[in-house]
Amino acid sequence: MGDERPVDRLGMSEGLTAALKRAQLNTVGALAQASRTKLLAVPWLGDLRLLRLEQVLRRQSDPPTGSPEDPETASLEAAWEAALAQLSPRQQEVAMALAAPADVRPASQTALAERLAVSRQAVSQAVVEARGRLREGPLGAALEGLAAAMAAAGGLLPQEDALEAVVTALPTEDEGLAKQVLRLAAFGLDWSWAEAGPGPRDLREPVLALTAELARGAAELPRRAAALAEWPPMPAVAISRSLAAGLPGYGGDAAALVTGVAEGFWCAPSGELIAGRVTLAQALAWLLPRSRLPLTLAELTAQARAALGPTADWPADEAALVAALAALDLNALGLGPLRLEEGRLLEAGADAPPPALPGGRPARPGCAARLARARRPRSSCAWRQGTGIGAWW
Repeated sequence: MGDERPVDRLGMSEGLTAALKRAQLNTVGALAQASRTKLLAVPWLGDLRLLRLEQVLRRQSDPPTGSPEDPETASLEAAWEAALAQLSPRQQEVAMALAAPADVRPASQTALAERLAVSRQAVSQAVVEARGRLREGPLGAALEGLAAAMAAAGGLLPQEDALEAVVTALPTEDEGLAKQVLRLAAFGLDWSWAEAGPGPRDLREPVLALTAELARGAAELPRRAAALAEWPPMPAVAISRSLAAGLPGYGGDAAALVTGVAEGFWCAPSGELIAGRVTLAQALAWLLPRSRLPLTLAELTAQARAALGPTADWPADEAALVAALAALDLNALGLGPLRLEEGRLLEAGADAPPPALPGGRPARPGCAARLARARRPRSSCAWRQGTGIGAWW
């Protein structure tokens, strides 16, 4: 049997506890056995609160040995209050202003000095002092977690991943507070932001950058990727080099980053970048020259879904796929004549496997041809030499 303790014993917020009870997750055991998909379906339980819930469950099985005041076991709320208490009013004012989103952030320290009616030197001194206290203060665990995540990401860290690093180090259920802390932590580390935009070729979420130059490159990444993702796809190496040229110093996979922070892109497993919809004819013309025959229609469908994902208009009806195959201009693709036999796509000159005798025994080579001729109606061969597929039904 699972843990029958009520979820009230986990010490979570009243809102989160109530949401779990409404979903009939009344005990710790039921909660621990629930799948991530089921938990995400619970109203009000988003990714951030789910991460907090997983942390609570882990502590139940392996309680921390540190005291509540240790940075590794403190909550984000407590660390936030303690961090602000360490800053003077002027340092708080300067730090919060420069950590704000781009639409309300001062363009420069000089602009902030004019807003506060103080000298530029006073603002600069407040910045240096505030960053020093943030790096060594109660938010140190969050900053360390961010630094490790940034190093693993290669210099560009999407906001969602950065938030996960923060709340892993200092747990919270308050997403608004986590974003505030993230902004302040980024200021403390002297990192830059590439902000999200409203357009279809803008970032869909902010991206934290190790340098200002990387932030500028990340902001332009969706537009540069759109020019490289026109059909037919460019070779993966060419795409990688072109994107990397606009991201100096970035150590990650630029094509994969595009799909993570911009809408409407798909990165094939082989590295090609695809944007928009791909018609069935386009998909077949791209896949067949890269496929090894013989190939069943089911295998061809699996290849298409793996390579093109949601971008391909691939039919659920096998008859529509056969019709599209028959309409292909194989000469233009550099392919020889093909035929479709018993759901398998073969080269026209290739031998099909020997037909089976009743009972499943394979036919001897001598009688295979006679069985094939006997089973094939004379009027069923639709063949267009060099311009389509000969389909034998």
